[in-house]
Amino acid sequence: MSTGDGSIRVEVAGPVQQIPAATEDLLRWLSEQPALRGRATPVLSSVGPGHMAGGGLIEALTVAVGAGGAVTVLAQALVVWARQPRGSEVRIRLVAADGTRTEIDTDRFQDVEVVIKAAAQAHAAAAGRPAPAPSQASDNDGQGGAA
Repeated sequence: MSTGDGSIRVEVAGPVQQIPAATEDLLRWLSEQPALRGRATPVLSSVGPGHMAGGGLIEALTVAVGAGGAVTVLAQALVVWARQPRGSEVRIRLVAADGTRTEIDTDRFQDVEVVIKAAAQAHAAAAGRPAPAPSQASDNDGQGGAA
């Protein structure tokens, strides 16, 4: 979840065995973007009983977008990252402060505007402001599954 301080939770969805590596790759990618450097932090999975202590795998990222244009830079960086070949299809899920999930599949990353609108909606919720009107391109019913 986002923390209410202008952060957006970014999750990578796809084949389960590839999620941690893809999420680590996304973290590296975002850290290389000058406007996002130092803004993305990993969210580690909790360690269950019977597992060694020391932390879990990266399950998501929290990206502090704050005020200004960082949300647009985040959206553009996600588009470029998602267009890179990975051997399997991945989806990006943005989670707003109110729990609203917007999932975007790789086909829809062709339209940068779709990702920017989804990120803006998540950012507005994280900042406690009313979200912009939902576009037809986002799936905000919490069920995921983009066309």
